[in-house]
Amino acid sequence: VAIHDAWGCPWYMAISGITFGLRVALLPLVIYQMKNVARLAWVQPELEAITKQWKAAGGYSAPPKITDGYQKRMKELFAKHNCNPARSLVGIFVQAPMFISFFIALRHMAKTYPSFQTGGILWFSDLSIADPTYA
Repeated sequence: VAIHDAWGCPWYMAISGITFGLRVALLPLVIYQMKNVARLAWVQPELEAITKQWKAAGGYSAPPKITDGYQKRMKELFAKHNCNPARSLVGIFVQAPMFISFFIALRHMAKTYPSFQTGGILWFSDLSIADPTYA
């Protein structure tokens, strides 16, 4: 609302601008996540070898000493390559609430701001109605 009112731009430009700004602001996080996923793919063969040895020793029914050694080797492997499977979830935990909130706000704004009916462009001229493709 502030961008629409302050700059006097149409709703479609304000929505596009905010979305673009959020994506640019989150770009470092996305790059961080992608690097972590690439590192995990790089260590996958070593991780599979460690897991294979652990399963050969009994897997979940292996003695606690063997399981502790397996976990220690995995942690060392992740530390050596600066990666962790949990880091791959950071992006989703940050982006999902932001964009879901943005979606809910837009849905609410379509009901409360009459100017949404004329704030679109091209094939989406009325921003207050649902897309017939998904309705």
